[in-house]
Amino acid sequence: MDWSLVLVSQGIEPELHGSIDGSPAELRVPVPEFDRARQILAQYERENRHRRWRQQVTRTGLVYDWQSVGWGILLGVLYLLSVLDHSPLRSAGEFNSTSVREGEWWRAFTAIWLHVDLRHLASNLTTGLVFLGVAMAEYGAGPALVGMTLAGAAANGIGLWFRPGHYYGLGASGAVMAALGIIAVRSFRVREWQHHPSATAWRGLMAGVFLLILFGFNPDSDVLVHTAGFLMGAIFGLLMRPLMNRPARQLRWDFGCKVLFILLVAGPWWRALR
Repeated sequence: MDWSLVLVSQGIEPELHGSIDGSPAELRVPVPEFDRARQILAQYERENRHRRWRQQVTRTGLVYDWQSVGWGILLGVLYLLSVLDHSPLRSAGEFNSTSVREGEWWRAFTAIWLHVDLRHLASNLTTGLVFLGVAMAEYGAGPALVGMTLAGAAANGIGLWFRPGHYYGLGASGAVMAALGIIAVRSFRVREWQHHPSATAWRGLMAGVFLLILFGFNPDSDVLVHTAGFLMGAIFGLLMRPLMNRPARQLRWDFGCKVLFILLVAGPWWRALR
């Protein structure tokens, strides 16, 4: 049935023939349109292959991408490795401001994957899975991962800029707030913006700001890095806006961005542990 609708939308009138013996139904198209129909259906399958992880959230209008679970698993595995006896991950990867100022830039990335304890991990994991899953559905899994990671690292760097003294930092909260920033600007859709620019901007940004206050303004947390992560995520979200709800573009960017994400994780850790 899906193939029939796709072909009809492209001006091809197919005929769907059912079977009596229980074998699959046949979709028949005019002979002159056969080659074009195959190309259209092949393109449709390519564009929708990576969308099988996505699920509509009931009564919300949102779509959730379950590929975000992979990020959560990676976060958990690195935490377990960091708490092993004599593990070098904590000392090598935490955000030591003095070391970063001396040139150890990779700590801005590695610190994202470290946590103080299980409570700290659970807090970032639960909110991160929600925000990242929605961001993946909007922009594609690969672009959302890259945007979240770069924005989180940039937030750590911004914290360094505003704090002249020595301090330590670790945790994925800056990256999690970056994922929130990415989805906060999802309402900047071109069509909606043309018809209701003020209402569209106000609705998306205010919802994101309220969630930032709710989850990121705990007095015991790093409010500066959370705010910086949200703002950097919003910037990345605007830059990635051409990918929103365009499966063809998302598909072209998805694999390359996933490779880049792997490099953004493995590269800094390799440099830290070398």
